[in-house]
Amino acid sequence: MYEKQIKEALTSHLDRYRRNKTTSAYLEEVQINGGLVRADLVDVRSMHCYEIKSDLDTLKRLHSQGSRYGKVFDNVTLVTSERHLARAMTMVPTWWGIMLIPAPGNCVFSRIKYGRANHNVDRYTLVTLLDKQEVLDVMDRHGKARGWKSKSLYILQQRLADMIPISCLKTEVQACLFRRINHFYC
Repeated sequence: MYEKQIKEALTSHLDRYRRNKTTSAYLEEVQINGGLVRADLVDVRSMHCYEIKSDLDTLKRLHSQGSRYGKVFDNVTLVTSERHLARAMTMVPTWWGIMLIPAPGNCVFSRIKYGRANHNVDRYTLVTLLDKQEVLDVMDRHGKARGWKSKSLYILQQRLADMIPISCLKTEVQACLFRRINHFYC
């Protein structure tokens, strides 16, 4: 299966087994650190990242992706093929979950390992999920945008990360990601 097909099958699978039966809220190719790393699929409701490694992929970037994801997402699950499974299990952080891509003709993903919650989100990396307008909108909601609108994205991200507590920052980033979803479907 190609990545696009895997994403479609995975979102369908996740929606089918969702506990609270709310509508899905997924974003694809979410940029971290200005696009240095991209998360394949993010469930915005739970800030859960799904990193996909199909047969066509390599595991070369998995370690660097893992270190970045650990600074941003509350949960991460590697979705991989049988080909990469054994090696990937030794590479991913212990708190990650692992799912196996179904064989052709099958639509059920196998859960190899349940992940645990990540309690090490870094405020300075978390804000890199936001673009300049989103950062300014958050600063404006907190009454802190005045005098900052002409600054570069990186200075604004640093200022926002310093400005509000991490719990509030996580809520604001999640809200911005929800607005992206709503924007795409409007």
